[in-house]
Amino acid sequence: LGYEYLSKKKVEDAIDIFNLNSLANPESAAALLSLSEGYLSKKDIYNAQKYYKRASAIPHDNSKVLKYIRLSLLLKDQKTSKRLLKDLISNNAKKNNIREFAINLLGYQLLNQGYKREAIVIFKTGSELYPESFNIFDSLGEAYMKNGQKELAKRYYKKSLELNPKNRNAVEMLKKMK
Repeated sequence: LGYEYLSKKKVEDAIDIFNLNSLANPESAAALLSLSEGYLSKKDIYNAQKYYKRASAIPHDNSKVLKYIRLSLLLKDQKTSKRLLKDLISNNAKKNNIREFAINLLGYQLLNQGYKREAIVIFKTGSELYPESFNIFDSLGEAYMKNGQKELAKRYYKKSLELNPKNRNAVEMLKKMK
């Protein structure tokens, strides 16, 4: 329900729901991460960091790792985000049931919120985990393009086309960048 309120831009209501959930489940990393996201949506970095740190102190399963990575990137906790990304790669996301789709979705969430460099980090990680995915390379090309890095965008759109010659988006984007 809290995320539904967030999607409708009812941030205060979302925070209230997330807060109730965290009070009812004080040892739930997921509840604290949600509350942190609520405060981040409100641009209240102090409280976002406070609940993120509390959540980070609680042991968590791999299903929460993408949420931790997203928040660590947004809260500029580079040490934690680098460690989590390295762990994600070394622990093999496929074994931990972290799918390409989820990584791509996280990258686009960041990109659509204006966090271009952070999205690039996620898409690069996705390309290391799923080197056969034309879609991840297409997304990486888009992120570089939106970040004003045309040459890198071209490189990754071309890589996407190598993996899937029928990728119309990559063809169109390469035409636009000529």
